[in-house]
Amino acid sequence: MGAWSAAPNGTIRVRFEIRFDGAVEKVGIEENQIGMASLGCCLVARIETWRFTELVTPGRVIVSYPYAFEVAQPIDLQWRRKE
Repeated sequence: MGAWSAAPNGTIRVRFEIRFDGAVEKVGIEENQIGMASLGCCLVARIETWRFTELVTPGRVIVSYPYAFEVAQPIDLQWRRKE
């Protein structure tokens, strides 16, 4: 196995709603330029656990946020044995 050829470069835009009580719901991917579904699923799973402070006024906040990923240098996933 050599260097990882599918480096996660690009943007994943996530949309979610913050309820009046600060809980997050309706989390989903709006756009995935990277094309790695597993990375998008990981973001969604983490965001679903977030909790915000209660809103001052009744209602909801709809958020659409881009997460940008860039690999600074190639990643070598090959394990090397110590000789």
